[in-house]
Amino acid sequence: MTETSISYGIVLYELGIDEKAIDQTEEIFREIPEVAEILTNPTISMDVKHTIIGKVFPKEMVNFLKKMCDNHQIDNQKEVFDAYHDYSNKKKNILCATLYYVTEPREDQKKRIEKFLCEKYGGSQVELTMIQDPELLGGFIIHMGSREYDWSIRGRMQQLKTNMKRGERVEFN
Repeated sequence: MTETSISYGIVLYELGIDEKAIDQTEEIFREIPEVAEILTNPTISMDVKHTIIGKVFPKEMVNFLKKMCDNHQIDNQKEVFDAYHDYSNKKKNILCATLYYVTEPREDQKKRIEKFLCEKYGGSQVELTMIQDPELLGGFIIHMGSREYDWSIRGRMQQLKTNMKRGERVEFN
């Protein structure tokens, strides 16, 4: 993610635009990729692009999108929205983590994982993205920012292999 996209994401948050309008805008870009193609096309005048923005997007987003268009940043809109969500979650003290699993955890297990992350990182709640990964063989892996917590069978087997190569004593916590 570029510094420019991060700056636009922060500005979008600071503008206080209704989240529904932001979600609608993201959905338009996602569902109709031709809109972004038109808005990034150098052969189309800014007046035409501004008119399209005014007709297609929620009114709360029009000025922001026109400014992005004027500054040739529309092609970075996905990064801008990602930066917006990251900043919004940070301001709301929401942690974002990814859980890779073989068998989907029960609700009580998810709650314990969320509690662990909140205590470890000081969040008020966790937005947990769940991804099934049968290659883990069992257990799970949590990605939280740049940290990884590997409680998978595959990870334990790799740890055992590494320790055996070094001639170290093998212990599992």
